[in-house]
Amino acid sequence: MTMSYGIVILLLLKISNVSKGKTKLIKFPNLWIMPVLFIGMMLEDYGKQNFSYSSEMMMALAVFGIIGLCVGLMRGGSLKYERDSDEKMYYKESYLSLLIYILVILAKWGLKFIGDAGSDIIGVGLMSFACGSLIGRCSYISYRYLFSGNL
Repeated sequence: MTMSYGIVILLLLKISNVSKGKTKLIKFPNLWIMPVLFIGMMLEDYGKQNFSYSSEMMMALAVFGIIGLCVGLMRGGSLKYERDSDEKMYYKESYLSLLIYILVILAKWGLKFIGDAGSDIIGVGLMSFACGSLIGRCSYISYRYLFSGNL
């Protein structure tokens, strides 16, 4: 099983938790598991293909990654944060944020089957966007967690 399938399974499990309406305790080290797995999926996928990273490819990585980072910071700011009587912080996710990642992965797989040069650049850009968005969201949650007195 490739790492792509593992990511999809994790996303489906997260959708299950969102559908139950649960709030999620912010566990600082565990917060960064999804971004690390997503980066690993990208490296595994593109490492197998022997990509020649052209200037267009690097530009797509940078532009889509920065846009994704900004979107992720906005998504992190839009989450609902709660504090319980033990001073622990919780947040609640939405379906929209999880749907974005599933659509990006499906679009990337679809572009892989098309197979022309433009689809490679768009596919890399989409994955860079999703990765940047994950990192931005986790960065904002980490900021809220670290500077709220819960060290």
